[in-house]
Amino acid sequence: MSNETDHQAEQDAITAQCEAGTCDHPECHEEQPEQLDDMKCPNCGQTEAFHIAATVWGNFTADGFDPDAWGLPDHNNDWTEYDACICPQCKKTGIVQDFQI
Repeated sequence: MSNETDHQAEQDAITAQCEAGTCDHPECHEEQPEQLDDMKCPNCGQTEAFHIAATVWGNFTADGFDPDAWGLPDHNNDWTEYDACICPQCKKTGIVQDFQI
């Protein structure tokens, strides 16, 4: 098998463990807060999903980008109230703050 195939198989196994709740990643076992409780599109009123330009940590090498690499600052996506935001339903654009209620 190639390095890429080996890596993909390893990532698939890790993902399966995370989904089954048997991994050792602390962030997989924390109760996640409802992040959209305070968001609503000011144009159409939808509250289900938003496209947000978030910071995503990953390891970038000649083989590509690996957001699941070990040793990253954290494994979460972070955004602030000043990051770009789009309503996927009506395409209203702005910053996260514009969508907070």
